[in-house]
Amino acid sequence: MPIPFYNVQIYASNPWDLVQDAFIGQMFLTNGKKDQPSMIDLVINPTDKVVQLSEKELCENEVIGTMSVLKKEYSVYFKLKPYSYSKGWENVLHITKGQSYGISERNPAVFFHQDGSGRLVFFSTINGNVNFEFETKTPLPLNVWSSIKIEQTLRNGVHVYAIYVNGSIQYEMKNNSPKQFTNMKVFISDPWFAAHDGDIKELFVVNGDTKYSSDATQPQDNFEDAREQNLQVNNLVAIMNFLSTTFTVSFQIKPTSYSIGRHSVFHFMQDKYLVRIANKRIAAWFHEDGSGRLVIEASFSSGERKISTFTTGSLPLNKWSSIKLTRTKTMSKSKTSFNIYLNERLVYNVKKEAETFEFVKVYFGDPWYSVQNGYIKDLKIYNN
Repeated sequence: MPIPFYNVQIYASNPWDLVQDAFIGQMFLTNGKKDQPSMIDLVINPTDKVVQLSEKELCENEVIGTMSVLKKEYSVYFKLKPYSYSKGWENVLHITKGQSYGISERNPAVFFHQDGSGRLVFFSTINGNVNFEFETKTPLPLNVWSSIKIEQTLRNGVHVYAIYVNGSIQYEMKNNSPKQFTNMKVFISDPWFAAHDGDIKELFVVNGDTKYSSDATQPQDNFEDAREQNLQVNNLVAIMNFLSTTFTVSFQIKPTSYSIGRHSVFHFMQDKYLVRIANKRIAAWFHEDGSGRLVIEASFSSGERKISTFTTGSLPLNKWSSIKLTRTKTMSKSKTSFNIYLNERLVYNVKKEAETFEFVKVYFGDPWYSVQNGYIKDLKIYNN
């Protein structure tokens, strides 16, 4: 009997095996029946941000996501590696409602200049001009990564549009008539122009500032983010170089509703294959019974079969609760103490193997389960 599948990840190719030296194209996966589908018709569920971390070849007519809303304050950040230059307009990135040109159709769009010089050209809707254009003065270097950032921010009550290349500001001006757009497709590159010969990675399209998003791609020893923010599915907030044998993780959480089913809060993992059953992990979710009890599990050893699990009492709705996880030294060199604190009270303690985590991905919530309805703030991850 056929069954449906939920939250399905699609790879071309997968992270576990060697990749075949070949190309793939015209792949469509749709529910129901559809004759001769095209990418421009493909429905991608709108989200509040679009992220493409891995390196990807620029391909004509490739949509990677849809922004449900692109607000008046937004940031677009990515890294670009061009391999060659040729004459003719060549597209890199195009954020649009679905057409090449118009009031909501280039917000922004990035091209290489038609003269083949290697200079970038940026288009956006600025001050009522639906095709406002800015050209860089110098070409991007070939075969190396360059960073690009396009942003519109609110400064002293005025919206300012700005373009950065490799961290250096290239252009900025006031936008006296900023617009908010809905259901904006993100192309790398678009269906109307040739794709540039190059690769793109670490692409973030977000409302507000990309600083916090782009920081997630840079491995670090400690991490701190005080902002109040929604819990989101597949929300990678940081990559840690390591979690040592002693560390502290703390945050505050405010759940807003409970329902039946497992709802993710966070997931820390050392696992290059990105599978949820990785041996070295720390994870938390709200219980499947909808009671509001928080389940926390931990496994610190690659060879460990027994996973430590602790379940709290029900957390109150619409109120902040503080969670703190620590690993501290014990009298034994081979063991550490894993401790859980709820609202500053020790509620769980167990002795664990004293192994470190390396290259740890930190999710609030994870890629595999529904996310808990609620907010987090004051997130801190420190190696002691």
